Amino acid sequence: MYVVRDRTGEKIGTVLGGIIGAAAAYISALSEESEDVFLGIGVAVLSAMLLGFLSGSATGNVIGERIDCKIRMKYKCLRCGSVIYG
Repeated sequence: MYVVRDRTGEKIGTVLGGIIGAAAAYISALSEESEDVFLGIGVAVLSAMLLGFLSGSATGNVIGERIDCKIRMKYKCLRCGSVIYG
């Protein structure tokens, strides 16, 4: 099979979702921080950012995939390079 779906929306959704998720987790973790334990806060902030990035990436990936499949419906032939709209 030479025809594949264009995954631009999926890629953009994954990156933007990860950035937004990490930023939201960072802001949330900093608002909850306590000033008496420095090392624990650093680890907590990094852990929150990592989990925010992962969950945001997963959400963005799903949303981007839905946009690619249901709205854009753009496919590309790997053999000749022509674009097909389905």
